[in-house]
Amino acid sequence: FQPISEEELLESVDTKYQDSITASSISWRGDGKFFVVCYTSSEAGSKALTKEPDLKTFKSPSKSDPAGGVVQSVSEEFRGDLTTLIDWMRNGSLVTGFQLRTLPNKKREPQIVFWEKNGLRHGEFNLPYSLPQEELTFETYQVKSIKWNMNCDILGLVVKEKDCPERLFLYIRSNYKWFLKRVVHFPESGAEGLQLNWSSKNPYRLLVTSSKKSVGVYDFHWTYHTS
Repeated sequence: FQPISEEELLESVDTKYQDSITASSISWRGDGKFFVVCYTSSEAGSKALTKEPDLKTFKSPSKSDPAGGVVQSVSEEFRGDLTTLIDWMRNGSLVTGFQLRTLPNKKREPQIVFWEKNGLRHGEFNLPYSLPQEELTFETYQVKSIKWNMNCDILGLVVKEKDCPERLFLYIRSNYKWFLKRVVHFPESGAEGLQLNWSSKNPYRLLVTSSKKSVGVYDFHWTYHTS
């Protein structure tokens, strides 16, 4: 990859809001040819864009890849319910983010959102929560990490609710429906600043690190029951 500094990245976004950007994150496509950047402006909200390594942004519904196929094109208007957290599925088919969706009654619900190859959203799902819905805010409910495994069949999330330790959620998809297959709880002393890293060699091995300088290695296996 060609190294990109934070200054270069921020200079390539909307010049109107450069001075108000408070947070940003990027995620590369699996082959390293393109990346998605999501950034937050204190004046406008959050926005995701697809870029090339030379920092050019493309906003067409799809862009040809010389190696074949089309490239994800994400370019929405600024949104107040979207966070900067983002992850590009390794096979390039979906870009994944998190939002705290505002309902017509002004209450909110936490959602994982997806952008497809045409840049449109599709297939989002709600996350479980224990707080009263009127108490859901970006401070009381946070998704700290989003990571796809290398086989693109498990989505890992680190979720933090008010007055609760951070937890690991593992989701799978079947027939366009999402299922929460496992919730991993951690000791309170170690459940802080959790980050996920899937193994590049074993798609079902997950490394979980914490700000407490602890490392956990988890191996997951499929078990099939027939009758």
